[in-house]
Amino acid sequence: MTERNFEEKYPKNFLTSVACEIRFDPLVMIQNYIPEFQEKIRGELPSYGVESTFPVIDASLRSQFSGANQWVFKSRDKIKTLKIVINRIGFIVSKYDNFEDFYDEVTKYFNEFFKICKINEFSRIGLRYVNKFKLNELEDSEEISLIKFFNPVLDKVIIEGYNPFQFETAIRWENNGNTLFLKNEFSIEPSGESNYVIDIDAFKSGNLKKKDLELIIKELYKLEVKEFHNHITDEIINILRGD
Repeated sequence: MTERNFEEKYPKNFLTSVACEIRFDPLVMIQNYIPEFQEKIRGELPSYGVESTFPVIDASLRSQFSGANQWVFKSRDKIKTLKIVINRIGFIVSKYDNFEDFYDEVTKYFNEFFKICKINEFSRIGLRYVNKFKLNELEDSEEISLIKFFNPVLDKVIIEGYNPFQFETAIRWENNGNTLFLKNEFSIEPSGESNYVIDIDAFKSGNLKKKDLELIIKELYKLEVKEFHNHITDEIINILRGD
């Protein structure tokens, strides 16, 4: 593997969703703040609805508020979604260009919401990147070598020995006060289409202050970029560069 520059910006990506979620102490009367907040974001997220609750990040964690109503705001093209529940706010995009643009939008929406609700402390700040690679599009060959493109958590000896048509691995660990949750998924569909998913969720929990929000989001991003590079080979780097 060649030396990686983690600050390099790639013209191409395989992201299917990027999400940022902030959790805070339950705000029972949160619905009272929705009209004012909606007026602030109506121009960019005009679509509005109410849905049942589910976690934006780390769906493996059950919430005591699962099933409660959540307020959902979407862009006209449905690419951007903002969700608010009694104890959290999340922003998700299905099309991603770069961290700077995503970060600017997240902090703008979240800070506006926290200003209206007078929220200054959080219990958790999370960032999640989901990459889905269609292997048939990476290589024009009937025999696709997974380890040519990736460094899965699953031992490559097992991959080469068993040649599996499906597997899923998940690992959670701590890193300097942050928690990372990594999932690798590989599957070959009946149609012959092969997919590989790298799903990285990083978050910080505790008594977190609003003044540290932007710094923490950037810290989580750096962790995820480094972890992403740990799981891809130079072949993927060249594809991301458009080589």
